[in-house]
Amino acid sequence: MKVGDTDDTCARLAAALDGGLLQPAFQPLICFETGAIVGFEVLARWTDPATGPVSPVTFIAIAESCGLIDRLTSHIVRTACAQAVGWGQGFVLAFNVSPVQLRDKAVVALISDAVTQTGFPLERIQVEITEGAMQTDIELARAIIDDLKALGIGIALDDFGTGYASLTRLHALPFDEIKIDASFVRGMLDDQECRRIVTAIVGLGHSIGTRVVAEGVEREEHATILRKLGCDIGQGWLWAQALQPERIPALIQRLGLRAPDPRPLDRSPYQRLHQMEALYVGAPVGLCFLDTRLRHVHVNGRYAEMFGAQADALVGAQLGAQLGADSMPEAAGSICSLAHAVLAAQACSPVEREITANGEVYLVVAQCVNDDIGDVIGVSLVAIGISARKRAELALRESEEHFRCSVELSPHIAWAADPDGTLCYISPNFRDSAGYAMQDRIDAWRAAVHPDDQLRIRAEWLAWIPSGQPFATRFRIQWPDGSWRHMLSRAQPHLGANGAIDRWYGVISDISAQASMKQRIADLEDQVRALTAPVA
Repeated sequence: MKVGDTDDTCARLAAALDGGLLQPAFQPLICFETGAIVGFEVLARWTDPATGPVSPVTFIAIAESCGLIDRLTSHIVRTACAQAVGWGQGFVLAFNVSPVQLRDKAVVALISDAVTQTGFPLERIQVEITEGAMQTDIELARAIIDDLKALGIGIALDDFGTGYASLTRLHALPFDEIKIDASFVRGMLDDQECRRIVTAIVGLGHSIGTRVVAEGVEREEHATILRKLGCDIGQGWLWAQALQPERIPALIQRLGLRAPDPRPLDRSPYQRLHQMEALYVGAPVGLCFLDTRLRHVHVNGRYAEMFGAQADALVGAQLGAQLGADSMPEAAGSICSLAHAVLAAQACSPVEREITANGEVYLVVAQCVNDDIGDVIGVSLVAIGISARKRAELALRESEEHFRCSVELSPHIAWAADPDGTLCYISPNFRDSAGYAMQDRIDAWRAAVHPDDQLRIRAEWLAWIPSGQPFATRFRIQWPDGSWRHMLSRAQPHLGANGAIDRWYGVISDISAQASMKQRIADLEDQVRALTAPVA
């Protein structure tokens, strides 16, 4: 069936209305945040007994040209509201209004009368208006919209981005919702410009305090991107096509119902800009975003300090060009090299490099920034001043070296063990190399114990632990020159707040001199006894 097929076409449409052949179908509107149904767009469907399904594009145009559009609208609104009145609370029903109907204020009474006959609440009705509908008489359109809103009816701007709506009109008319045209949503996965347009529309809607609905959501990837952008509501075949009313209760049972949020979360570019500015200004580290040509897009003061510059002076400057010529070419070159490396590898994981700039040492962390489908859009840099840490590390290493050298002259070595007797600490000693790890130090000490003493002292130690009493044992250890020294190890238990042993603390002392002296005395005593013994 085609538009303009003589008066017979109009007669067939009128007969279809009389015979109840035009019926509403319901496509769910889904909250991205919760996954619940917040409403349904009601769409007219006509199946002609002779020709089969008739396209809405065709029969809507016929209704407009034949003067049947008001009758069609009243029938669809009244029928849909009567069917939906028992489905639950909170959700909205959205109906499309023809541009022809916005030329007469009678459309307000037409919609109001059709809804009130069914008992469905007017405040849960939403009227969708296309951009083209506002091109005829903007003042009349404003008056009609005001009258509808006075009844509690919400207003949505449909197919935004495909018509002629100016920002002035968008600001002047009290829309509750903006609907992104499906063509932009479907193109997001393959076309970066579509993604930019969708991002801009979401931001525009939130900037003026309106909900944003994305039409044509057919894949989970679409929903993921839109959810990240902060889009409020989705509509499309990902969830369901337009359904007959008898199928709706099962869908509600599966997804649940929720009223649309009258004040959606503000994730507009305006809000995000000021959030980012606050983060950049207050951050204790240098922050920078470079585009793919390595031009500075966003810079904070701490990043600019690396080059002895002001943040505003760096915005727009290409890394490695002006920076290298006018301030610190080596630092700029190092960061430029790092950024190039990250871009070339398209590294998703951060890459770190230490860089010296303006007399200070920085740990610069670079990472690719990707859009929602993975295309690289720039590089994020974080510069952390680590000069104080480097100085502290150097001082600590020097302190450890001094301590190690001092311990070499000390006859005592401290040690500690866990309550179960596991050795967990031993102080630096004569056999350590600089930077020795603790476990390496413990292992080296054990290896130096005389083989005949190793099993004995371990058995003594483990057998003694349950007593909780002070411990002492003697053993031999090999010195770096190959000689064997005699050692005395003593330990005391330390009690925690609960009265149980939480640590053993001990000290190892070199008693080689005492052992030698004791052995010398024993030898002399043997000699004396030999001299004074009676001769047989």
